[in-house]
Amino acid sequence: MVRKLRRKFIAVNMTLVTLILLFIFVFQIVTEWRQLTDTTEDALRRASDVTEHDQNRWQVAPPKPDEKNNRADPEQSLLVPVFCVIVNGDQLTTVNNNLTVADEVARDAVALALAAPESEGVINELSLRYMRLQTAEGWRIAFADLSWQTAAISERALTALLVLAVAFIVFSLVSIFLAHWVTHPTEEAWKQQQQFVADASHELKTPITIILADADILLSHPEDTVDSQKKWVEYIREEALHLKRLAEDLRFLTRRDDMGQPARPDTPVAFSDLCWSCLLSFEPLAFERGASLTPVITPDVTLPGHEDQLRRLVSILLDNASKYCGPGGEVTLTLERTGSRAALRVHTTGAPIPPEDLPHLFDRFYRVDKSRSRDAGGSGLGLPIAEAIVHTHGGTVSVTSDESGTCFTVVFPL
Repeated sequence: MVRKLRRKFIAVNMTLVTLILLFIFVFQIVTEWRQLTDTTEDALRRASDVTEHDQNRWQVAPPKPDEKNNRADPEQSLLVPVFCVIVNGDQLTTVNNNLTVADEVARDAVALALAAPESEGVINELSLRYMRLQTAEGWRIAFADLSWQTAAISERALTALLVLAVAFIVFSLVSIFLAHWVTHPTEEAWKQQQQFVADASHELKTPITIILADADILLSHPEDTVDSQKKWVEYIREEALHLKRLAEDLRFLTRRDDMGQPARPDTPVAFSDLCWSCLLSFEPLAFERGASLTPVITPDVTLPGHEDQLRRLVSILLDNASKYCGPGGEVTLTLERTGSRAALRVHTTGAPIPPEDLPHLFDRFYRVDKSRSRDAGGSGLGLPIAEAIVHTHGGTVSVTSDESGTCFTVVFPL
C-alpha cells in the first residue's frame, strides 16, 4: 500500500513537473522565434528604406525618428542576410545587398512575392521572408534569408532540451527523495496498524479459545448440574471479563486517537489522598506477590484533572511495579511538589529492563518478556493507557532502569 502511494506521488509530481518544464520550453522557443522574426522584419524595413543615389551600393538606413520597435535588436538586425530588389516593369535592380543571390533566384523570389496577396510574408519554396512596398519608382521588395533564423532557433532549442533533460533528472531524484520522506510517517503508521491488528487478534484469540473449550466441556456433560460444572462456568465468566476489560481499554485508546489531544480538565483533585487510597488498596495484592510497599507522599498536593483517570494511572503503575519486582522486592511510591509541578515516581526493585526495550514500553501490546503468560504479563495496554492519561493532563512520563531497579516518573503541571 505504501509503495503504491509512493509511486503515485512520484507519478503525479513528475507529471506536474513535466508539464511545467514543457510549458517553459515552448514559451521560451516561441519567445525566441518571435524575437528572431522581429529582428528579421526590422532588417527588411532597413533594407527597403534607401534613397535613389544609394541604389548601387550597400547601405542600411538608420531607423526613422518615429519608429518604435523595442523587441528587435538594431545591431543584430545588421547581421541578417538580406537583399532588396526594385522592380520597374521588367527591370530588376538589387540594392542594400549583403546576400549574394543568382539573378534567376532573385526573379523567382520577386515573382512569388508579387503573386502573394499579402504585402509581407514567407516564401517557403525559397526559405525567404519578404516585405513588399510600392513606391513612385516601382515595387521595392526586401528579402531575408530564413536559414539563419532556423539554425539559431534549432541551436537554442537543443540547448533548452539539454537543460530540460538535466532538470527532469534532478526533479526525478528530488521527487523520489520527497516521496520517501513524505510517506515515511504513513509507512510507520501502516506498520503500527498491522502490528496492532496482529497483537489485538492474538489477545482476543486466547480468551475466545478458552471460552469455546470450556463451553465444549459443558456441552459434553449435559446430564451434570450447574453446581457440578461450576468451575467451567467461572472460567468462562473470567475470560469474558478479560475480554470486556480488553475491549474497554481498546475503546479508551481509540477514542483518544480519534479525538486527538483533549482539553485539560480543570476539576481540582486531591492527588496526595488519591495516591494513599491506591496504595492501601494494593497492599493485599502486593503481600500476595511477596512485595512490600513504601510510601513517600507529600501532603496537600492538588492538581486539576479527572479523578477516575488519575486513580487508574496510579493503579497501573503500582500493579506493573508489584508484578515485576519479584518475591521480596520493594515498591516505592514517591509524590513531591517541585515549584509549579508535581512529580510522581514509582520505583521497583528487580531485574533491569534491557535498554533496547525501554523505547517500546509504551507501545500497545508490547511485552518485555514475550514468554510470560497473559496473566503475568497483562494485555500490554496498561502502560499505553497510562501514557494517554498523562498526556491528557498535560504531563510527561519517562522510565529509567538499571541494576537498582526500574523507575517510572510522571510530572504534572500544577
